[in-house]
Amino acid sequence: MKGNRLIVNLSSQEAEIAVLSKNQQVESLEILVSGISKGNIIDNDSFVESFQDPKFLRIINTYNFEDIIVGISPSKISTITQKNTIFDSHEVKAINEENIYINQNDSSQINDDNTLIHSFTLGFILDGKDVVSNPLGMHARKFETFKLKVFVGSDISKSLKNLLDNIGFNCPLSIVSNTLAKSLILVDDENKDFGCYYLNVGKDVSELSIIHKNKVIYMDAIPVGQQNFINDIALTLNINEKDSKILVEKFGTITPELIKDKETINITTKTGQEERISNKKIGAIMRERARELLNIAKKYFEDNTNSNLSINRLVISGPGTNYDGFESLSKYIFQFFVYSNNQENLVSDDIYCLSNFDNDFRDLRLNIEQLSKKKIIEKEIEKNTNAMKDKIKKIFNLSLGG
Repeated sequence: MKGNRLIVNLSSQEAEIAVLSKNQQVESLEILVSGISKGNIIDNDSFVESFQDPKFLRIINTYNFEDIIVGISPSKISTITQKNTIFDSHEVKAINEENIYINQNDSSQINDDNTLIHSFTLGFILDGKDVVSNPLGMHARKFETFKLKVFVGSDISKSLKNLLDNIGFNCPLSIVSNTLAKSLILVDDENKDFGCYYLNVGKDVSELSIIHKNKVIYMDAIPVGQQNFINDIALTLNINEKDSKILVEKFGTITPELIKDKETINITTKTGQEERISNKKIGAIMRERARELLNIAKKYFEDNTNSNLSINRLVISGPGTNYDGFESLSKYIFQFFVYSNNQENLVSDDIYCLSNFDNDFRDLRLNIEQLSKKKIIEKEIEKNTNAMKDKIKKIFNLSLGG
């Protein structure tokens, strides 16, 4: 059947997988994935081996897919802004669709260290001063574009391509930043237009973006997520992760000072001692982690915000922001208007965002296979050009009696 798409979310060690048929989700499942940590693939062999899961292979053998979309949340992500000149003329020229088309199909980049996964226009610059969002029909002597390019480590794209080869996939692969997808889907139109900071505290990684006039102008990540609340309590109390998770689920709060009724629970430490742990103690540990995370995020935002932008809004989402008091602590640290935007009654925010991103923002996706072929072609051209130069040089030297 045509129109089938496979979506894989790799934001944690539990890969979420969904099958879309004619833009409708028809099947979903989760599998445990090895070789991945904080959104980064650290062991290619075990990562690829994880997808030999019978449940996943059944899906592969059941459907014919047009393409595969992989959403990633790596703790290492980089962006650059790039100004490109489309024309620079002595005479005033009208900006037409061809100029826009040239801009949208700007050359892509891939190298041994990084892979370009997104490239989109932040604005068009006329004669070096006027910045507009839609320049069609306008006139200028010099016409430039301002683009944001998003890169991830090439180890991710290489591992994903190895995975596709391993399971016999022949369809195109697109790697999508979950940060970008969530920024454009979960943040409401008013905040996107007005301008805001966006913080998504996921399971393993916290994703950050700055949005202004409906454009994501900056993205980054912090290798701290919901799991760190659990890890901190396990380390502080010297207990195993399973018991720590129980404590977080039962007593999880960011504002222990607001607890009126003290509750306790008996926990056995790793040394075999019985400890009576209160909800206030759990809250105190979680508050310090949340405070640290929010202060780091605030510094990231401040260091990467243009002084001309006046932003006083913060949008938060993700499982790590669902604890009581996280929103109020965010308001205290940022001194901003804070909007909580966690989707309710959805199996997965990530799958939801990736599905809608594919429907509404497909032009922001780049086909990794096409990029790789482009790189190979460019290298081949360079190789042939250099060979021709060497040949001409030898002929030239011979003709001079060299």
